[in-house]
Amino acid sequence: MGKDTDAYVTSTALWEPRSFLAGVGTGNSWTRGNPYLKPEITESTELGLEMRFLKGRIGFDFTYYTNNSKDQIVSPRLSQTNGYIMYSTNVGNVYNKDMELSITTIPIENKDWKWETTLNLAGNRGTVKNLLQGMELLYVTDVQIGGVKAASVNGGNFMALTGNKWQRTDDGKVILDATTGMPTYTDKSTDYVGNREPKLTGGWNNNIQYKNWNLSMLWDFRAGGAIYNGTEYYLTVKGLSKRTEGREKLVINGVVPDGKDANGNTLYKDITFTFEAGKSYDILNTDGSVKTARNGKQIIQDYCSDIYSKESANFITKTNWLRLRSISLSYTFFKSLLAKSKFIKGCATNVTGNNLLLFTNYKGLDPENSVAGSGVTGSSSTGIDYCGVPSTASMSFGINLTF
Repeated sequence: MGKDTDAYVTSTALWEPRSFLAGVGTGNSWTRGNPYLKPEITESTELGLEMRFLKGRIGFDFTYYTNNSKDQIVSPRLSQTNGYIMYSTNVGNVYNKDMELSITTIPIENKDWKWETTLNLAGNRGTVKNLLQGMELLYVTDVQIGGVKAASVNGGNFMALTGNKWQRTDDGKVILDATTGMPTYTDKSTDYVGNREPKLTGGWNNNIQYKNWNLSMLWDFRAGGAIYNGTEYYLTVKGLSKRTEGREKLVINGVVPDGKDANGNTLYKDITFTFEAGKSYDILNTDGSVKTARNGKQIIQDYCSDIYSKESANFITKTNWLRLRSISLSYTFFKSLLAKSKFIKGCATNVTGNNLLLFTNYKGLDPENSVAGSGVTGSSSTGIDYCGVPSTASMSFGINLTF
């Protein structure tokens, strides 16, 4: 299966004439054309098995498929020294493999009762390889919250997150600055910090009928997958989060360099720095002289507003959830009750609720929030929540008349 690109991207165009400070003129478009662009090709394989037992009372539908999208058409950012910002090109293979299982049963079926239930399970794994030479990361949107971006990693996950990390020893201890007592970091914002793709998703649908009553409900769930809580990041750096309530005292545990071994490897020693709001601290130079004197309150504030956010994992949750997506109760009136009416042939009433319950370990407003759209390769900014609005809970009542 092939996929073409937008019109005119094989040609390099100029902006239409426009007014500048020096007069009317034109200039290069942001995007450089590529006359060698090829169609994007997707190769798919799908295997399935469907079976039913006990006269249809029990059944399952199993599907396994793979998608290999070659020569993805993307527009990575270029160095602006060449006169352009974007350049459409063929780059990378996106490989997805997935298993889906649907199990349907009818546990109860008699004159008055019928209960039908269906469980759906799915697990996708997406990877990327063969990006442009020198391109180890493909950023799929322009979204960047607290240094965290949605990215695809060359030779790794299709739905990755990149961001900042505190520097650590091989055994995971935080390396502190011996002068300031603060965690050290690289501030390059390109470290791999998580995979947004869940390990398992699914839904459980139930339909229970008793005489003229019908109750239906749909639960959906997710297991695994990283979500970056950009809302909590914003509240933290502004001093509005509960994480910043303990402002009277700050204790930081870690290690500091303590010489080198015979092979030239850095040795570390454990250390604890304590700062209190009502005290003053001398920040020393390496020779022991006083570099500056700082108030403990300001040190604690700077830690919360700047240093704490340099560890992106502080705002990342491997998220699970169980949500009551919808529930509906309906009643169909017996036709004998409508016999006296000459024009009403049927009547049913229903009450429906959507998004009424959510059980999750995620502390943000809603784990399904996404800060932006689909992005250049379709993985979007799913997994980045930033000041989003939670799914609306709603109730409705209806009457259905048949004439």
